[in-house]
Amino acid sequence: MQVCNSASAAQLAVLFLSVGLISIGAGCVRPCSIAIGAYQLAIKDKSNDERLLDSYFNWYYASIGISTVISLSVIVYIQVNVG
Repeated sequence: MQVCNSASAAQLAVLFLSVGLISIGAGCVRPCSIAIGAYQLAIKDKSNDERLLDSYFNWYYASIGISTVISLSVIVYIQVNVG
């Protein structure tokens, strides 16, 4: 049986700092990117505005969902097969 060592204070500080920075970055980028993309689509095409925006939002959220599934699958694969 393998014994796990506790993390040092420096390792925990790096962990919490990086998780905090990731959450701040994700919280700042996601809402702004969807609003800026929708704004640029609304400027370019006035005739088919609703349908174009609906398609944009559908593809945006579909890509987020697909990337989440892929990333979580890769993480599980690495944990099971690599270590």
